[in-house]
Amino acid sequence: MAQVKQTCTCGKELLESSMKKHLNSQYHKKRTGQIEVPKKPPRRFKKIQCECGCFVCCNVMKRHRETKKHKRLMKKNNEELPLAK
Repeated sequence: MAQVKQTCTCGKELLESSMKKHLNSQYHKKRTGQIEVPKKPPRRFKKIQCECGCFVCCNVMKRHRETKKHKRLMKKNNEELPLAK
C-alpha cells in the first residue's frame, strides 16, 4: 500500500499518516499564524570616532586599526600609529 503525500495549509508536504502530528507542531502553528513569534530588535553597537577620524563600531576597533584605510589616514595626519597590545 502506497502512502499518499498531502500538502498542508502551511505549505509543507507530508505523508497522510503524519498529518495529525504535524497539525499540533510548533512549525505548523508558527507558519499559519496561530503563535506570534516575537522579533528581536537588531543589535546595535555604539559607534565611536577613531583617532584617524573614521566612525567605527567599538567592537571592531582593533580590526579597523589594522586596515589600509586607517594606516593611510594616520600617515596623512602625520600621527604615530598606536601600538598593538
